[in-house]
Amino acid sequence: MASVKKQSLGDPGGLNNSNNKRNSVRPVSPNSEEKPEADSGTSALRPLDHFKSVTVNRVSVPMVLYRRPLPQSCIAFASDEGKEIFKEALLSDHMACYFRLAAQFRTQDEPAYCGLATLVMVLNALEIDPGRVWKGPWKWYHEDMLDCCIPTQLVREQGITFDEFSCLADCNYLDTQPFRVDQSSNEDDFRNLVKEITLKEDTFLICSYSRRVLGQTGDGHFAPVSGYHPDKDLVLILDTARFKYPPHWIPLSLLFESMKALDQSTGLPRGYIQVWPAKQSKSLLLFKIAEQLSVNADPEVSEHCQRFLSTWTQLLSSPVEKMEAGDMSMVRQTLHGLVEMSRTLGMKTHVLSTQEHISCSSACSVKCVVEELLAELAETALFKSVSVEVLKLPPDDLNTLENIFARRGEAEEVKGGPGGTSVCCDMTPTLCLSHFVTIFLFTWPYSVSALSGTLGFVLQALSQKEQSRLSGTFLLDEIATLSRQLKKLTGFHSHVPPKSCGCKKKPLEEIGSKDSVESSSSAGKQGCSKKT
Repeated sequence: MASVKKQSLGDPGGLNNSNNKRNSVRPVSPNSEEKPEADSGTSALRPLDHFKSVTVNRVSVPMVLYRRPLPQSCIAFASDEGKEIFKEALLSDHMACYFRLAAQFRTQDEPAYCGLATLVMVLNALEIDPGRVWKGPWKWYHEDMLDCCIPTQLVREQGITFDEFSCLADCNYLDTQPFRVDQSSNEDDFRNLVKEITLKEDTFLICSYSRRVLGQTGDGHFAPVSGYHPDKDLVLILDTARFKYPPHWIPLSLLFESMKALDQSTGLPRGYIQVWPAKQSKSLLLFKIAEQLSVNADPEVSEHCQRFLSTWTQLLSSPVEKMEAGDMSMVRQTLHGLVEMSRTLGMKTHVLSTQEHISCSSACSVKCVVEELLAELAETALFKSVSVEVLKLPPDDLNTLENIFARRGEAEEVKGGPGGTSVCCDMTPTLCLSHFVTIFLFTWPYSVSALSGTLGFVLQALSQKEQSRLSGTFLLDEIATLSRQLKKLTGFHSHVPPKSCGCKKKPLEEIGSKDSVESSSSAGKQGCSKKT
């Protein structure tokens, strides 16, 4: 019988022999100076224990997730039990708020957009006119349009806080009533409000809560209360993170407990916000609050703004120079004060600016509206007095004063032409410093407790007198809306110190658990936002 040559463990198939040298594989360290062995007719492959010292470079593959199972504390809306709860809740009339919200139910565009998506749902459900074109000829709210209080790029990176959500709602023509939930808060007060609001169609309740308390992955989240079952004491949550969890019912007591959890970025508990349409609040046509005054502006910019607000408040408290009837000397005093205050701001740290664009495709009436607004403003006695005093300012003072105000072309790049946004109402060449100063004085939220004889008292009286003479509505609406937004933002800057968010995303390799991977890569900061 012919003998069979025993195969080497490192030579599968017996292919590696003196006749098959080209098939041999030999691991060699990149820095090795080892010479190839002479052909001895034996296997050139190393035994398995040789590979113990070989370092293998692994390629990390990002975790990809599809949905999460609901914890036992939650009942899926589309489940058999969830459907029965819905039927029973309908009979109780505590689903009145559901239908308008369900008609606008959407999936958030970014992992950290739970707050913006929730607010968009509410704004469109309440049929609030954004005053801005979304696409084509259509005016419609979208998450990227909610940039009054905080730039959307920052929201995309870190989400929003409870106070920032309230500010955004106020700036977008909603009245708000926020409630912080702490250990002293009464659960029955919350339950009674839920019962009241779920009977209505024109007011909604937004909750900022911790997912962890519900047994869900992630942490901070925003969602609207969309229905209530009084007998089972269950609340319906329309979760905008539909890629993660479906709509579900949760116990009201558990939701209340989840709002007590502290927001790690602010150190404050979360809570709930009642929202409804603001009365007589119109969309801004031309002017807007500059991005630098947003509630989440760069800390250095916020510090400049706070210094400006503090100095401006002191100026308004100063005694006014003696005036005769019809004397506008307080305008001169105001301008000189503004010049001094503008020196406290960094270059181009603006307070007021103009809309990025006014898209009025085939609608010339929009252009007429903006022109009419400026015409109404130019006819006021305050504008005429401001114009006279501005002309007297030396060039250096003019340049300094322009740190507070920015025409659109100076602050932002306007895209037009093929593939860009058509801007057919470009009023930038028409605008001048006097327009900005006048609208600033008209819209500033003066203190009702201003003492008689102070500059603030006189300016407030003059503003009210001038507005009572206005026959048109465009300027009045612009003043009312801008004043409302300024009041909200200046109040925020006056009471909230500038902070560093401290919520930079960790590199994937630094994250240990699956939940952490989800938080940083597929579901934003701690589920939706570290801050929400």
